[in-house]
Amino acid sequence: MDDAEDEEQNLLNLNEKINILKIELKEQQKLLTVAEYNKKRAILEYLTRLNDNEKGKMKVSMKATQLVFIKSGPYKARSIRYWANYWLKYNHLSVSNQGKHKKIIRLIDNEDIVKECHTWIRAQGETITQLK
Repeated sequence: MDDAEDEEQNLLNLNEKINILKIELKEQQKLLTVAEYNKKRAILEYLTRLNDNEKGKMKVSMKATQLVFIKSGPYKARSIRYWANYWLKYNHLSVSNQGKHKKIIRLIDNEDIVKECHTWIRAQGETITQLK
């Protein structure tokens, strides 16, 4: 009996979360970036189909991928399953680190070199030019 009650409670929670996601997509449509909107839309399609008792998480995620994204494949389907699990657990999307890492190291970022440059510039006085 406890298993049946737990399953029923999980189904109610899933329905509530799906409704919350629908409302979020409608209200924040213009505030979300395209990537965030597509991710949330894919999650909604995935969860809705799972809730409708379509069998197989892989098949459901592939259908959601084909509906939302232009290029669909197994990687996108896995991503949708990951996004959905994360969203169900934390009620928001995971933070993307795409484009947030440095690809080059600049000398000017080194504090010691910056300090030496400032010292040299001050030592030149008023005789410094752009060429120097």
